[in-house]
Amino acid sequence: HLSICNYKFVCDYLSGSNSHWIELNGSSCSNTASILASCSYCNAPYNITKEHTSASLYTIKWTSPANNFDIEWGVSGFERGTGTLINAHGPNKFNFTGFEENTAYDIYIRSNCTSGQSGWALLSFTTAKICPTEDLEFNSQSEINQFKINYPFCTEIDGYLFIEGNDIYSLSGLSNIKKIYGRLGVINCTILPNLNGLSNLNYLGDGFFIIANPLLTTLTPLQNAELNPNDQVFISDNPQLSTCNIPFLCSYLGADGWADVYNNASGCDSTVEISYNCGFECPIGAVYLTSQAQVNAFGANFPNCTQIDYLEISGSDITDLSPLHNITSITGGLSIYENSVLSNLNGLNNITTIGWDLIIYDNPALTNIDGLISVTNISESIEIYDNQALINLNGLGGITQIYEGIEIYENESLANINGLNSVTQISGGIEIYENESLANVNGLNSVTQISGGLEIYDNDNLTNLNGLSS
Repeated sequence: HLSICNYKFVCDYLSGSNSHWIELNGSSCSNTASILASCSYCNAPYNITKEHTSASLYTIKWTSPANNFDIEWGVSGFERGTGTLINAHGPNKFNFTGFEENTAYDIYIRSNCTSGQSGWALLSFTTAKICPTEDLEFNSQSEINQFKINYPFCTEIDGYLFIEGNDIYSLSGLSNIKKIYGRLGVINCTILPNLNGLSNLNYLGDGFFIIANPLLTTLTPLQNAELNPNDQVFISDNPQLSTCNIPFLCSYLGADGWADVYNNASGCDSTVEISYNCGFECPIGAVYLTSQAQVNAFGANFPNCTQIDYLEISGSDITDLSPLHNITSITGGLSIYENSVLSNLNGLNNITTIGWDLIIYDNPALTNIDGLISVTNISESIEIYDNQALINLNGLGGITQIYEGIEIYENESLANINGLNSVTQISGGIEIYENESLANVNGLNSVTQISGGLEIYDNDNLTNLNGLSS
């Protein structure tokens, strides 16, 4: 039956931030609001709360029968009268912007009534940290889930973001992230089925690594991301990953971006496969051909390709290079090695330029290199060794200058090096050794200048050095 509570000492007490518990009384004393409403003087706001509604917006709410309020705020501990003053009207709330993240603030609020002003009510709090500033590494599902709780408005990561863990099954806790200014890594996530939590990414500042994730099948969730041509991309050891021809990766490769891609499912097992699925005329990046089937596929998939970045041919069943006949230029190097049944290089006959090294080794059935007869320029060195059946170097007849030296060794059937007889200048050195059948070095008879060293030794049948007379 208690119905009169608006005594001054009660009103004063309830107008502050003092602890109290009021219930099960008569109507005018039933709760704090009903008592303060019946108080005859201006009451201070109470029940002050905050809501963090966006990255830069905090909404402060309070309870008061008044309609006009004075607000003064500043960094925690400021002297009242020196803070920022605001006059608020209407509903008992105010939206604040301009707070610094991870900073303590004091907010004072008082009511303006017809009878005067209330005392000040105080709310003190510390703003949230929007995003972490350090590199991030998630090693468990719980860490990923907690990220969105700790940083609900974080959309940009300044550093790297690495994800590696055997219990990680969902990346949904990262779904707010739009930009990663460092590198993204998803590595050894054994039960992760997809990258769906990363579908809002629109920028990767330093490339990405997708390595050893046995259940991943596609990179499609990353399709809206943007890469820089100077970034690095590694995609390897994902046995079910077959879809990599997504727009951002096609654009990246088309702008001569660097990528290392291997040991994935068909369709995403090399930059050659991705290039084909992206619709490129030529593959982007290094071309590694490790079987006759891959050699044949290159010719079928890239029938109009004339220039590639780098070519490596190494396969136990490769016998025929004719599907490569349209290639005229290699901007990087050409390596031909460990081809156990390859007897000739026919099919490379139209290549005129090799931008780096020419390396030919450990091809036991290779008898000649005549398929290189059109090559006129090799910008770096030549290495030819451990080709047991190779008889001569006639395929090098179009070369007039060697820029970084030549090494010829352990070719037990090599009878002469006459294929070098057009060479007039060697900017590096010459090493010729352990070629059991080599009888002379007459192939060097046009050389007038050797800038590096000259080493010729352990060639059992070599009887003279007359070829060096020039």
